[in-house]
Amino acid sequence: MTVRNSIPLSDIQKAQVRKAADELGIDPDNIVFYSGPSVYSDLLDKILIGPNIFPDIIVSKNITATFLERLSMRAALAHEFAHAVTTRNGIAFDAGSVEDEFQASVFAAREIAGLDKDDQCRLILDAVERSKERGGNIKVLKSIIHV
Repeated sequence: MTVRNSIPLSDIQKAQVRKAADELGIDPDNIVFYSGPSVYSDLLDKILIGPNIFPDIIVSKNITATFLERLSMRAALAHEFAHAVTTRNGIAFDAGSVEDEFQASVFAAREIAGLDKDDQCRLILDAVERSKERGGNIKVLKSIIHV
């Protein structure tokens, strides 16, 4: 089970997300704050931002933390934005599928401007880790994604 922040976002954290969204080229009208998990909603065509957009401070520093648990807020936001971009461009896979999650992390790492090398690296490692957890074949996934 993945552990990320579960404490409701403060106004300061929301401002940090808005600033990061601007720096990543995300239209602020595409961001909606709510209490559930962060996700791109293809039905609303919005990025829904919940508390888990931020890592859990304690867990993310643990050596056994997954790469998903270690993703920075900016990397997690870029991942959700990648879902939006691939969906809008008609190249997304079924929502929540191993292919879609793998592609979102790889797309974010390679295509979303404004991420530092650490975030890019963690997103690639997140893609690999997620695919392994779900039984995906990385060579096959690399050959079918649209990045």
